[in-house]
Amino acid sequence: MAKFTGKYFISGRIRLLTGLHIGGAKTALDIGGIDLSVIKTAGRQIPFIPGSSLKGKLRSLLAREVGSIAVNKKSLSPQDRKAKKKTDEDFPYLLEIFGHSGDSSKDERISPDVANGMDVKDSGKSNKGERIPTRLLVRDAFLDEEHFQATFEQESLDMPYTEEKWENTVNRKTGTAQHPRQLERVPAGAEFEFEMVYNCYQEEEAKEEQEAGKEAGQSVEAEPKQAKHSKHLQHLRKAMRMLEDDYLGGHGSRGYGRIEFVGVKLEEKTIADYERENQRKLVEADFLGKKQPAEENDAPEQEDAATEETAPEAQS
Repeated sequence: MAKFTGKYFISGRIRLLTGLHIGGAKTALDIGGIDLSVIKTAGRQIPFIPGSSLKGKLRSLLAREVGSIAVNKKSLSPQDRKAKKKTDEDFPYLLEIFGHSGDSSKDERISPDVANGMDVKDSGKSNKGERIPTRLLVRDAFLDEEHFQATFEQESLDMPYTEEKWENTVNRKTGTAQHPRQLERVPAGAEFEFEMVYNCYQEEEAKEEQEAGKEAGQSVEAEPKQAKHSKHLQHLRKAMRMLEDDYLGGHGSRGYGRIEFVGVKLEEKTIADYERENQRKLVEADFLGKKQPAEENDAPEQEDAATEETAPEAQS
């Protein structure tokens, strides 16, 4: 069984570049009111981004990259099974990072055959075997209210924290608009604070292989403990970059949901940290590798200032 060794924390801000619509429940039908509302917190009714929406989008982008068309083989149609279409079960790292979804009977398990790259159908064995702990936890991202109040005037909004946008379809024969509906969305410029937590596990298999090699008199180097963690974090970094060129929420083809990640950092806590000061340690201040124009522009100014200060001494 995998041994828990600590956590990585990926945190920062999500800035909306276009309006965001993540649908919420509508409890009443108001004549002339909003047809599709956004999800909000209970009580104060403040829009937020559910962790499930962000996690699901990151997973779907990575799955799309490798051609996975479903979470598991059970959900494939007979035609897709016959064509041997790929699912997340064919890519163990997707299950290791995000876990199983949509089929609780599997209890987040994967057979050794799938882990070794074999198709479950071809192996003739059940898809239950070694338990794979879900490593990634994505928290709900809440609106930065102070930033919102400083950015938007209430008079410019249709509702507190949100705006209305009319959508319709066009009859191609007559050229007239049909089926108008009002959508609620969070306006561009709003920012949400997000955090993702990645649980680290020591790979016992590598340790066992190393011990077996020593007993056989062979020189076997086990995979470094952080190797799998590093690969998983690379996948997450790539997915976040891909999301910036895609969209979050609904109606992305109509321009909704374009976002950018701002100030994303990577921190960690080991078991020793939990036993001692219980403080996070900074691993990467710029997890997505974005350049900071302000810092680049500051450098020449500092050089000029230094030149001005030393100039009188040079003249004397």
